[in-house]
Amino acid sequence: CATISSDPGPGIFFTAGGTPECPYWMPNKINISTQTKPVIVKNEIKSPSTWNVAQEDAFNNESWELIDMRSLFSASSPAEVLRTYVTASKPPEPPYHTIGYEYRNQHMIGRCLDTENPPSDVAWREKTGEDGVAWTADGIPFLTSKHGHNIAPVTLEEGYPEYISIDIGKKGKELILMISGMTFPNQSHVPNLDVCLEYADGTNVTHQLISPYGIGDCWGTWHGRYHDTAANGFENIGGRFGPAGSVAVEDMTKPIHVDTEAHIIRFDLCKGKLLRKVKIEAVANDAIFGIMGASVRI
Repeated sequence: CATISSDPGPGIFFTAGGTPECPYWMPNKINISTQTKPVIVKNEIKSPSTWNVAQEDAFNNESWELIDMRSLFSASSPAEVLRTYVTASKPPEPPYHTIGYEYRNQHMIGRCLDTENPPSDVAWREKTGEDGVAWTADGIPFLTSKHGHNIAPVTLEEGYPEYISIDIGKKGKELILMISGMTFPNQSHVPNLDVCLEYADGTNVTHQLISPYGIGDCWGTWHGRYHDTAANGFENIGGRFGPAGSVAVEDMTKPIHVDTEAHIIRFDLCKGKLLRKVKIEAVANDAIFGIMGASVRI
């Protein structure tokens, strides 16, 4: 445990690592702030918010514009995504060792897939109508697929693209994304995804999703599955245990034991401006997230 005494702003500190035969110093970039648990939003440091849903918009068709991103879906379940991720990934080339690479893959197979409760989206499939529309427990609709592919993964590994770009073409109050995926503990407190809102007038606004303040692990099983991101809502897409969604939870600031989940993430939109598209890009190693839906609150 260490205390940093400095003026607010960017900084760097070094930690020792390695062995007596091969020591090294590792640089660590930090942002020094007087606030606790900061998260980067619109390139500013702000305290994290707590998820809530406008009740007048819940289950109200007139409040939403559904975005059709079905042409971008490239997998049919979280389990399929993980198996493709492990199969397609490549070990580091010599002379670098493969211990960390093998540990990660073994964890994904042995502790995530080959278990009593592997990642599942059965409950979400059951909610989806033949028209592809499904409503979350919080009353937010998404256009998805009843059958076949229903998730668009992004990752820095092989098997899936590093980013996807979703055509929006709408004006509104908020963009709501439904995202499910996996990150490792060593990828917490660093950006996992960049979400860039691109407006028709040329304005671009980038949000960095940092675990656990803007995104969280939905598939991992280190200590069981928990929702631990108070700023986001969630949908229980597995449905085997836990609340159906965030609307059923009184205190979002405490860990919530839940089956496979998808995060429901809200982005404020520039008033009166046409949102042309949104680009979602993976920026952290050993992380993979799939976009399952996009809707605009009008």
